[in-house]
Amino acid sequence: MLKNNNTFKYPVSQLLNYGEYEPSGKGYDYSELGIGSDDIPELINLATNFNLLVEHIDDALSWAPIHAMRILGQLKATEAIEPLIDILKYIDIDNMDWLISELPPIFEQIGKASVPQLMEYVRDIDNTLYPRLTALDSIIQIAKADDSCKEDCVKYLRGRIKKYKNEDAIINGKVIDGLVAFKDMESIDIIKAAFDSDSVNFGFAGDWQEVQIRLGLLTERISPPKVHEYPNSDFLFEKPTMKRVRNRKDKMRKKKKKM
Repeated sequence: MLKNNNTFKYPVSQLLNYGEYEPSGKGYDYSELGIGSDDIPELINLATNFNLLVEHIDDALSWAPIHAMRILGQLKATEAIEPLIDILKYIDIDNMDWLISELPPIFEQIGKASVPQLMEYVRDIDNTLYPRLTALDSIIQIAKADDSCKEDCVKYLRGRIKKYKNEDAIINGKVIDGLVAFKDMESIDIIKAAFDSDSVNFGFAGDWQEVQIRLGLLTERISPPKVHEYPNSDFLFEKPTMKRVRNRKDKMRKKKKKM
């Protein structure tokens, strides 16, 4: 149990009482706290604290790990890559799906050093769907922000879509969305094959006609969109906000009160 600020060292301990924080137009600014690179080990301890992340939801303490994660991103803390990847598994816990939108921008800030471990995480089918999906989205976001790793990431996505027959349709949809975003014409035949075999969730890239329009192969639809059995997945990666995180925690709090 966490009883006081002495659990974490100053200046990181200030985050325990920082509470909710809506960003300004310039994003999240923690400069007033005086937290720097020397504090990275303590930030990692706070960001990965299971009690705070999952169980301690009734006061300002519950926001501290979120702030710590964001500061780790701003510091480009490569030491945090493995610990942050390790908390992907918490996404499967009730009301922890806010991590799906929270972690990719943090990995993007840390940069391309995150990519090899994220790729390995997606490859490992023993990891569950939504943690893998979040790692995949992180790879794509990093490649969009850093041209120096785009080529390797596109090659990786090509390799992933070739495995579409043995992959979840949601993962396939996200992979295709990434390939289309990078205008990768080399993958067009395998992408079509994935759609033809009904192995693609439409929530990310759209259906086959939408993909062709995005790639400039069609100028407009030639038939109405299909009704697909898979739900739209756009909500999973909406821009993270404290309001969205707060809504998740509110649901969790109400559930606990009913128990």
